[in-house]
Amino acid sequence: MQWLKTALLLGATVGLVAAGSSRIMGLPPFGRLLDPFVGFWQNAEDVDSSTPDRLEIAGLQGQVRVVYDDRRVPHVLADNDHDLYFAQGYLVARDRLFQIDILSRVPAGRLAEILGAGALQVDRFHRRLGLRAGAEASLALIGRDSVTAAVLSDYSAGVNAYIASLTAAELPLEYKLLASWPEPWSPLRSLMVQQYMVSDLSGLSLDRLLTHVRERLGESAVESAFPPTLAGAAPIVPHTRGKKSTSTLPAPRSPFSLVPGPTFPSAGRSHGASNNWAIAGGRTSTGSPLLSSDPHLSLTLPSIWYEVQLTAPDLDTYGVSIPGLPGVIIGFTRQVAWGITNSNADVLDWFQLKLRDGSPEYEWDGAWRPARISVEEIVVRDVGVVQDTLLWTEHGPVVRRSAEKAPDEEGWPSLYDMVPPDCAMRWLAHVGGNEVRTFYLLNRASSAQDVKAALQHFVRPAQNFVYATTQGDIGMQVAGRLPHKRPGEGRYVRDGSKSETAGEDWLSPEQNPGEFDPARGYVFSANQHPVDESYGNYLGFNFSYYRARRLQDRLAMMHDATPDSMRALQFDKHSLHAESLLPRLLETLDPDRLRPIDRPVLELLKAWNYENRSDAVAPTIFSGWWKRLNHSIWHDELGQGWACRLQEKCYPTRARVVEMAAAGGTDDWFDDIRTPQKETFADLAQSSFAATVDSLRAAFGPMGPPWAWSSAREERIMHLLGIGAFSRAGLQTGGGAATLNAVYPVSRSKQFQGPSWRMVVSLEPEGAVGWGVHPGGQSGNPGSRFYDDGVQNWEAGELNELMFIVDHEAQTAYPTLIMESR
Repeated sequence: MQWLKTALLLGATVGLVAAGSSRIMGLPPFGRLLDPFVGFWQNAEDVDSSTPDRLEIAGLQGQVRVVYDDRRVPHVLADNDHDLYFAQGYLVARDRLFQIDILSRVPAGRLAEILGAGALQVDRFHRRLGLRAGAEASLALIGRDSVTAAVLSDYSAGVNAYIASLTAAELPLEYKLLASWPEPWSPLRSLMVQQYMVSDLSGLSLDRLLTHVRERLGESAVESAFPPTLAGAAPIVPHTRGKKSTSTLPAPRSPFSLVPGPTFPSAGRSHGASNNWAIAGGRTSTGSPLLSSDPHLSLTLPSIWYEVQLTAPDLDTYGVSIPGLPGVIIGFTRQVAWGITNSNADVLDWFQLKLRDGSPEYEWDGAWRPARISVEEIVVRDVGVVQDTLLWTEHGPVVRRSAEKAPDEEGWPSLYDMVPPDCAMRWLAHVGGNEVRTFYLLNRASSAQDVKAALQHFVRPAQNFVYATTQGDIGMQVAGRLPHKRPGEGRYVRDGSKSETAGEDWLSPEQNPGEFDPARGYVFSANQHPVDESYGNYLGFNFSYYRARRLQDRLAMMHDATPDSMRALQFDKHSLHAESLLPRLLETLDPDRLRPIDRPVLELLKAWNYENRSDAVAPTIFSGWWKRLNHSIWHDELGQGWACRLQEKCYPTRARVVEMAAAGGTDDWFDDIRTPQKETFADLAQSSFAATVDSLRAAFGPMGPPWAWSSAREERIMHLLGIGAFSRAGLQTGGGAATLNAVYPVSRSKQFQGPSWRMVVSLEPEGAVGWGVHPGGQSGNPGSRFYDDGVQNWEAGELNELMFIVDHEAQTAYPTLIMESR
C-alpha cells in the first residue's frame, strides 16, 4: 500500500538524516514527526480517496468548476480571468506548494533560511548573480500592463488562499521534515520562479574558457578547437530568408574590445538537449499538421511541469505550466499548438575590471568610479544573519573576487568555478521582461498571426518556438532579445574599464531568425545553431550538432507521418555520434596490442547497431571509451593550471573531435605535450580503449549484464532536495546525450537530465488533439499515488491521450470540484 511504502521510506530517511547523512536538513523533534494527528501519517493518501465536492474560498468572484481526470489533471472552467488564475494558483499550491517555495528561493538566495548553513554559499552565489534585480525590473514593467499585472496578482491570491487554509496536519511532508512553514506568495516570487528558468537556460558563459585558451595557446588555438560553426551542421533556419546581412546591419554602438589580461581557468559547458518540430499536412497521413514538443531539463520529483486545462470566456487551452507561474507554457488551444527549445544564444558577457586596492572603486575612463554597494543579509537557520557585500558596476554585478578562497574549499556550487575573478557580468537576466504577456496571448491564439504577435513580447532568454495551426500552417521562430554582436564578439572576457563598452545593443524582433511554411514541409530545432554563416550577427558557438543532424535526416525521409511516428521519433535512441566515430576508432586498434580480455569487448562493439538501448552493453563501453579518449585529447593543453570541478564539460564538441579524426588523425591536438613522442589519434584510441576495459571490469566485474547501459549509469529521477526515499531509481530509459531521447547524468552528480514533457499534437480541422507525458505526476506529495504515476509510461516512451474537455458539466464520470466564494 502507498501509505506503508511512504512510512517505511520516510523512516529510513529520518534515520539517515538523524545519523548525519545530510548536512543541510534540520529535523523536527522525532516524536512530533510521528504524531498521528499532525505528523507524516497525515500525508498518506488512500488510493481510493476522492476530491472534495465543494470548497468555499474567499476571493473568488463567481463559481469555478474543476474536473479531475484519471491522472488527477485539473480541467478548470471559470466565468472570468480573475477566477481562472486564482483557481490555478490555488490548485498548484495544493499539489506543489513546497516545490514552488524552493523554485522561488533558489534564485533569490534564500535556501539557507530553511535548509541551514550548508546552503549558505549557494545563496551567496545566486544573490551575487543579481537575479532579484531582474525580477524587480520585470515586476516594474508588468506594473505598466494592467492585464498581466492582474494575472500575476490573481494567481498569487489563489496561492495565498490555499496557504491560509492549511493546518499543521495538511502541511506538505517536506515542511514537516524541516519543521518549517510556508510564507505568503507574491507576484515577485512568481517572477523569481521565472528567473530560476532564465538562469537555468542562459546562465552559462564560456568566455573564461576561451580567454584561458587564447592566453596560453593563442587565438588560432581557440579557432581550431572551438570554431563558430562546423561543416555539415543543420541550422534551424537554413538561410537568412530576408534577414539583414553583415553589411546592412547597423554597426554596434560599442566597439569590439578585448582585454589581454591574465591567464583564465576553464569554464564549464551546458548541454541543452531539447527537440521540437512540426510537419506540414502534405507529409502526414491525415493531411493535417503534426507538432512535437520535447523540452529537456533536469529531472526531478515532483516534475518541473504541472499539467492543466484552463477554460474561460476568451481562452481554452491545454498543456503544462511551470509551478509558480500562471497560464500554460507549452501546449495548445483548439486551433494552435506550440512548443519550445532553448536557443543557446550567448547573452552573458564578462568584463575585466581594474579594482582599486582596499576600496569599492574600479577604473572607468582613466578615473576611479565608486561601485554601487548592496549589502545582502542572508538569514541562516540556527545561525543568524550573515552579510555579503555585492558590488554593482556599469556593466553589472561582480560575482567573484580574486581574494576569495578556492570555491571547493568553501562549498560554493560548481558553476562558481566558471566565473572569472574581478569581472563584471552583463546578462540578459538583469533586463526586465513581460513573458507573462506572451503566454497570456498564446493561450488565446487561434492563428499563426496570433502566435507571431504573442512572441513579440518574449524577452528572456531567447527560445525556439515551433507552432502549427488547424489552418495548415507550420513555423519556427527564435523569440527573445538577441544581442547585436559582430562575428566573434563576446567570445572572450572583455575590457571593462571604458565607457564605450557599456550598455548593450539588441536586434529588433524582425531580425530574429524564423521560418514560416517552408517548401520542404517541416521545421525543427534541437539546440543547434539557429542560422547558417550568411546571417550577419554572432549568436554564439556552443550549439548541439548530432541531434539536429539525426532529426533532420529522419524528418526528410518522413512521409505519411502519424502521431505514433512522432512519438517514436521523440524516443529515438540512435547515436549518430557513435555511428560517426566508432568505425574510425575500431579501424585504428592494433590487434597485436589487444589483451585477451579486450577481444570480446571489441567484437561486441563491432556488432553494435548504435542504438543506446537500456539493456545493451555496447553503449556503456562506447561512452566510457569516448570520455577517456576525449580527456586524453584535450586535458594536456586545456586542463593545466586550474582546478575546475566541471573540467570534463570544458572540452570542444563531439563533432569537432570526429572532424579531426576524419582529417587523418594527426592533428597537433592529439599529441600529448607532456611526453617526448608525438601521439596520434590511433595512439590515444588504443590506450583509452584498454583503460576503459580495465575501468569497467573494476566497477562491474567481467563483461556481462552489470555492464548494461541503464544499470551501469544508474538512471534515476531525484527528489527536489535529493532525498533518496522520495526519488525513483533503477529506471530503464536508454538514450544518451547525443541521441534524441537525451537522458543522461549531469556531470558527476546523481541528477539526470532528459525529456521533461513529451507532447504530440495533431492540428485537425475540427480541433487540436494531443498526447503527452512527463516523468512524474500531478502531486508533489510522496504519499500520493499521483506523485510519480507518469514515470512508467515516460520510461517506456508511451504518451497519454490528453483529455481536452469541451463540456465540463457533462463529465459526470469524473470527480468534480466546485470552488465558489465564501
